[in-house]
This record gives sequence, C-alpha cells and structure tokens, in this order.
Amino acid sequence: MALGAEAVGGDDYTDALKRHDSMFNSRNPEALNLFRRAAAEDARGNTDKALDLYREAVRLDSGTTLAFLERGIVLVTHKRAYERAIEDFDKVLVLEPDNVLALIRRGQAFSQLGQTARGLVDLDRAIALSPNSSETYFYRGLIHGRRNETEAALSDYDAALERSPRNVDALAGRAAIYSHEGKFDLAIGDLNAAIAIDSRNPIAFYNRGYAHFAKAEYQKAIADYTTAIGIDENFGLAYNNRCLTRAITGQDLLKALADCDVALRLMPVNLDVRDTRGFTYLKLGDDALALNEYNIALEKDLNRATALFGRGLAKIRTGDIAGGEADQAAARRINPKIAEEFTVYGLN
Repeated sequence: MALGAEAVGGDDYTDALKRHDSMFNSRNPEALNLFRRAAAEDARGNTDKALDLYREAVRLDSGTTLAFLERGIVLVTHKRAYERAIEDFDKVLVLEPDNVLALIRRGQAFSQLGQTARGLVDLDRAIALSPNSSETYFYRGLIHGRRNETEAALSDYDAALERSPRNVDALAGRAAIYSHEGKFDLAIGDLNAAIAIDSRNPIAFYNRGYAHFAKAEYQKAIADYTTAIGIDENFGLAYNNRCLTRAITGQDLLKALADCDVALRLMPVNLDVRDTRGFTYLKLGDDALALNEYNIALEKDLNRATALFGRGLAKIRTGDIAGGEADQAAARRINPKIAEEFTVYGLN
C-alpha cells in the first residue's frame, strides 16, 4: 500500500493501481485501500470507477472523511452534481467542522447552484481558518465575480497571488476581470504568465483568445481557441467563439459553421450559440437558416438585441422590409450600439 501511495505521488497512476490491487481482498476490502484506488482511478480519468470505489469505501467506513471529501470533489468537478456533492461535504463538516477544503468545495458547489450568499459564508470561514491559503482567496474571488462584485473579486485574486504568485487559476480569474473592464493588455499579461506556468490550461488560452478578439487580433484569437480545444475537446465556449471569429474574418466560413455545430451539440440550450450560428449563416448568404436560428433564440428570450437585429437583417434580405426594420428598431432600444457591432463585423 505504501508503494502504491508513492506511485500516486509520482503521478504513476497505472503502477499505483497495480500496487493497490495486490493488496485488495474482495472478501475483506479495506476502506483506506479502496479510497486510494479510487484516487488513482480519478487521476487516470476513470470517473465512474472512482465513484464506485468511493461509494464502497463509505459503505465500509461511514466515518472516513477522506472518501466523502474526495467523492464530493469528483461530483463537483466531473459530474456537476452539486447537490449530491454538498451532501458529502456536509458529512465531512459534521465530523470535522474546521475542514478547510470541505468548506471551500461546499462554497463552490453552493455558488454553482446560484446560492452565492451561502457560498460566501463557507469561503469567509475557510479564510478565517486558513488566512495564508492562496486557494481560499481564489475561490472566494470566483464567488464575488459571479455576484458582479468586481472590486471584491479583484482584491481576492490579488490576495491569492500575493500568497502564491504561480496560482494559475487566480491569474486567469484576474485576467477575466481585466478583460471585463476593457484592460485587455493587462489581461493578456496575466494570461501569458499563467500559460508560462501551465501550458495545458485550456481556460487560460480561452481567456487570452477572448482578449485578443476584443482587440480585433482575430488570428491570435483563433490560435488560442484552437489550442484550448486541443487541450479540452469538449470546450463548447471555445468552439462557439472560434466559430464567431472565423465568421467575422470571412475566412473558412464552412469551418466556422462546423465549429458552431459542435458548440450546439455540447451546449444545446446556450442562446449565444444560436446567435453565432445565425450570424454565420448571414455571412454565408443563407438568410432563411439565419432567420431560423434567431427565431429559436428569441423564443427563449424576446429581449436579445443581437438576435433581434440579426433577424431584422435576415427579414430585410428575404423581402420583409417592414418586419425587419421593426426588429432592428427594437434591438436599438435595448442596445443603442447594436448596429455598429454588426457593421464592425462586416454586416449592415
């Protein structure tokens, strides 16, 4: 078992499993050994196997906080089963009220469910217990960001980086705020630093791509989105943004549409994808299909300025001048600059 733990520490998860399997007795399995096998399976990407092993470990020893904690983290990270994860973190905190990692992760889960106030309570307590932890400040920064509390989020990311300058997630989070504030060069600087530390972080490449896009550096944006997709093939937002960027440049419009198709498969209810597909069809000159995409978006949200203006353009192109102008007027009431955005991107 010690050799197995050593192998996990060295990232040799296959060898770790062999070591732990040699200790495994199906007639009398030990909860700790099951936990360690589960950790190795999770590290190898075998999420369902890991969850099965954690479940068995918990059954054998309901007082093992490690199995509850790690199972909760897997449920948050890989399954997005936030309510189930909170149940596991609750069990940990009943046994160990000052477990900082359980507080952090439960706060994260509450935030994902939209219960940001409850999430902040957990993160505030985690920081009180572990004021020198970079991770605690990073996760609290995330929650402040979701609450649009920009200054508080920026302060937390700064605090995280003061404690750990190589905290890639904090660099990416701070860069996202800089981008939101229009400080794109600062954002790119943080993301360059993040990528220098971890060149396999898809979020860093995605966020840098967004900053380049905002600066109209479209080829650099496409390159970053492509790298992000290469690292995470299920990164739906990266496919959507690469589709939009390719459509704006007018190059590789069929590749752009293929990107949008993947984005729609990965994020079937995301209305931004519908807007992007509609825009791409307009660039392709397929106004009827563009109209269909915008109609689908507007069925869900009547006040989407982008969809209204795009639908208006599609209607005008197909001969419905009055209907198109009415849609575009409605879009301008929501976003007075919407026509300029379409013009910048090559449509008017």
